[in-house]
Amino acid sequence: MLRRAPLLLTLALLAPVGAAHAVTLTFTASQPQTPTEFSVPLSVQRFDPTLGILNSVTVSFSSSIFADLALTNNATTSQTFSVDAFVRLTLAGPGLSPNLVSTPTASTGDITLGSGGSTLVQGITANAFASRNVASPLFGAFIGTGNLNYTLSTLAGTTIFGGGGQIVAAQSTTAGGLLTVVYDFTPTNVPEPATIFGTLAFGAFGFASRKRLGKNNANL
Repeated sequence: MLRRAPLLLTLALLAPVGAAHAVTLTFTASQPQTPTEFSVPLSVQRFDPTLGILNSVTVSFSSSIFADLALTNNATTSQTFSVDAFVRLTLAGPGLSPNLVSTPTASTGDITLGSGGSTLVQGITANAFASRNVASPLFGAFIGTGNLNYTLSTLAGTTIFGGGGQIVAAQSTTAGGLLTVVYDFTPTNVPEPATIFGTLAFGAFGFASRKRLGKNNANL
């Protein structure tokens, strides 16, 4: 029974060999908070094909804004209203057709101002997230050396609810965010089962030989 142990051990060790599991590789590029409007380049690294077979590519952008609003009621009567400050951030580049758009929107909540009254609302914030799974026919642009080049641009604005068209809003806004590209791939450097089997079999043979030699010496 002891002589079968090396073979059983060999088979047990061999079972999981060759089962390549997909792994992910992530690259990012950040844009710090910057006064709007702007158009800036962002770059991330391409996928190195020597690492394995590319299964999927995901491009995402998380964004945030900070806004200050100076508000004036030009009506002849008191008005209750609210204002949304937004920035539409558009990411253009490889794998993104149509462009990837993220629009964080910050609200003042309800405000009441008397006729001719003004107020300053500072530091309202908002976050947003947009993501795209790249179609496999477009993988070619993501594979190779060097960087992928994207362009991030902004369009800021306000939406006024209520006030009878008599509310004036002056907006000061900054925006920023993080571009993330995730490569899901299957590594190609997994050892071949035949190679591992040969190595383990040789080890098992050596183990069995030592056991027989030890037994023979014991009988002398």
